[in-house]
Amino acid sequence: MKTTSGRGSLRFLTILLIAAMILAGIFCGLYLCREYTKVYRITNMGDMWSFVRINPGSSYFPFVEIDPMDFPHPPHPVPGDLLVAVDGRPATEENYFNTFSMKTPPGETIPIIFMHDGEMHSTDIVTRTVPPQLKFQIWLMFVLRVLIVTGLLFTGIWAMIKRTWSSPVRTLSLFCFTLAVHMALSSTIIGHLYASFQFPRELLILFGFIGISFAAFWLKLQLIFPERKPVYSEHRFLVNLLLFLPVIVLGFISMLTGGQAPALSVVIFHTLYLGLGLYLLLRNHRRAVSLVQKRQTHLVFLGSVSGILVYVLYNWFMYSLRWSQLQIPITGRMIMANAVFLLMLPVPVFIVYAFRKYNLLEVEGKLKRGSRMLAVNMILLVLFFGFLYFFGKEVVSALGIDSQTPTLVLGVGMAISLMPAQRKLRSIMENRIYPEKRELRILLKEYLAGSSRGMNEEMFWNELERKLARSLSVKAVHPVLRTAEEDYRFRSGEPAPFLPSDPLMGYLSRREGPVMLDEILESGVLPLTPRQEEWLQNVNCALVLPLSVKSGLIGFLAVEGKVSGDDFTGEEMLLLKSFSVRIALVAENLHLFSEKLERQKLSEQLRMGRNIQRGLLPDELPSVPGYGVAGMIEFCLDVAGDYYDVVKLDNGDLLLAIADVSGKGVGAALIMANLQASLRTTCQLGTPPAVAAERINSLIFANTPREMFISFFLACLNPETGVISYVNAGHNPPILLKSSGGFIRLVRGGTLLGIKQDSRYDQGELRLKPDDILLAFTDGVTESMNPLGEEFGEARLEEILSRCGELEPAEILKLIAEKVEEFHGSEDFDDDLTMLLLHRNR
Repeated sequence: MKTTSGRGSLRFLTILLIAAMILAGIFCGLYLCREYTKVYRITNMGDMWSFVRINPGSSYFPFVEIDPMDFPHPPHPVPGDLLVAVDGRPATEENYFNTFSMKTPPGETIPIIFMHDGEMHSTDIVTRTVPPQLKFQIWLMFVLRVLIVTGLLFTGIWAMIKRTWSSPVRTLSLFCFTLAVHMALSSTIIGHLYASFQFPRELLILFGFIGISFAAFWLKLQLIFPERKPVYSEHRFLVNLLLFLPVIVLGFISMLTGGQAPALSVVIFHTLYLGLGLYLLLRNHRRAVSLVQKRQTHLVFLGSVSGILVYVLYNWFMYSLRWSQLQIPITGRMIMANAVFLLMLPVPVFIVYAFRKYNLLEVEGKLKRGSRMLAVNMILLVLFFGFLYFFGKEVVSALGIDSQTPTLVLGVGMAISLMPAQRKLRSIMENRIYPEKRELRILLKEYLAGSSRGMNEEMFWNELERKLARSLSVKAVHPVLRTAEEDYRFRSGEPAPFLPSDPLMGYLSRREGPVMLDEILESGVLPLTPRQEEWLQNVNCALVLPLSVKSGLIGFLAVEGKVSGDDFTGEEMLLLKSFSVRIALVAENLHLFSEKLERQKLSEQLRMGRNIQRGLLPDELPSVPGYGVAGMIEFCLDVAGDYYDVVKLDNGDLLLAIADVSGKGVGAALIMANLQASLRTTCQLGTPPAVAAERINSLIFANTPREMFISFFLACLNPETGVISYVNAGHNPPILLKSSGGFIRLVRGGTLLGIKQDSRYDQGELRLKPDDILLAFTDGVTESMNPLGEEFGEARLEEILSRCGELEPAEILKLIAEKVEEFHGSEDFDDDLTMLLLHRNR
């Protein structure tokens, strides 16, 4: 129970945090507005882009960078020369900025005097707008500063709102606010006189003192995150005094010197505190008492180490420039500053995730993957531009070629090969750094690719449990599946205490990737009942992998912890996420397949079904003058449900039909026999296709189970006129290739047969012209997949048809079957291939 004194202290700290938030937000907002005016002015005014080092109080400004385009005629100054006069006035700071101001237009000629080796020289400068490459760097720097300052402020506000009572969270908020101030004040490459308004010097000194204190809050954060260290708890006042004493001393010196705190002291202070903070962060990671704490500290380290190290190195580099003769172009300095901002940008994001204690490994995996992609792209870009420069400057010059065409051609060729090279190099890096990820990917990919053929549900789950447990080095994997009764059970039938309406199940249904159980429990983001917690702990669940398809969540995998006691890796989490949908799809397909076909009787049923269905097929197709007709069907190894028929009616008309029954085996063959009998009886009476479809539908509906239905296409050809009357009952639309080269799909009709008793069907009609080709097919043709999971599709079918007009109908069907088999990669298809082709040849 909190005491009155404790509540008062908390209230006081809350007020301080709110005050810090408001002050930091207002100052950063105003300062960035001021920076915007500087950026806007310098990128729109006329100026010279040969830079000088402006020393307040001096009238001699040394040139540090020369752009020859500033000078329309010689003499040109060189770096190190002194600017003595500008526009006839001494080169003081005031005169310089009065000459090159917002009012200075591009194209104005301004005389200057400079000193070279003790001698005075006169020349002219023609003002112009900022060069494009420098303009890009200037705006990029401003945008990055706005993003990182905004991100830090929102992170601090978020932390303050979420858990004001938590000491680590308060420290995080203050760290974010002070770092935001420091980042806003960082990088003064553009002179302050370009701004449209100025801050009082005392205010800048105060906030500069506040900004440098972020390093002290960073170090303090490592003393209390993820758990408070004993030394801090025992000597809290003394530790805080030691932490912030250097900040107080530096601030006092800064006030005494008018804001000119010793740069070396600040650099040493930041280096020492930030480096010590990283050391403590690693130490906290090694000594973490739980896997969640290990993930928290590891994520913060990965997200901040590159930014902090580059920031420290950049400060030392910039400090050393003051005492060396090395001159860095302003573009180079801006690139380095932008790199610092870019690497510091993710720091608040990863800290937020670490404090939330949720999705830590997934974020870590994305960070590592992004780092690898960045490294690969940087390597390739360096090689690309380096080789291009060498070729253009050395090889082309050595060959005496003046044209830049060879270099351009080489650049285009290398650019085209950049993406394949990136994928290959990234794959090599991953295989070297994370060989276990490659093994897991190969194992799951090969297993899932072959699991849909010749494997029942029991075999699938047994093999998946075994292979997944071995590849992840875990003790066991427990599939928990949703049943028809809307609950969840083990495969053995033992119930699990979950319902589709539970918060955890709702969350898993919206998520593809795995969820760590300890993160759920510690973060409290998803409420679990005591029974659910007990059940998950009894099965030693460490990771929950949802299995979802389009229809919803079909279950999940409860994965036990690793045998070694180690934690899962971010790479394993991303890989499991990429495979969860595929596992669910295979499982769902096997489940539906098992339910409909009763796999224990499948072999005999299929044999009988194929025999019955083959007996339904016409032995010989009728001959019709002026037309060519061909049909074919290829049964796959384990299904039989397609049918086609060609009948010459008594009145001379030609009847063509193709169908696919939803069910397979003996039941499908018997239904198809019923369909054939009904079709021939009905159509011999001269019944139009639409009426025939309605009658057949009524018979099918009355004599078949509700779960079985038929996709059906029926056409009646008048050979004399070439008119075809047809009806399409939910079948793949046949393709009509016109002699003119266009395609028409025959879609008019209605729903599948057997769905509704009183279905009505529309009848379509068209006229075949000489050289028109009509192709009807089942989904086994267009939905045949290659090893990459890509469907054959109707586009490939149309392309084949458009190139085989000179072939006979039977040859066309044979060619299509060969192309489908070539695309599929084997003769073992997952469905029947059935086609029926009609060609008017005169």
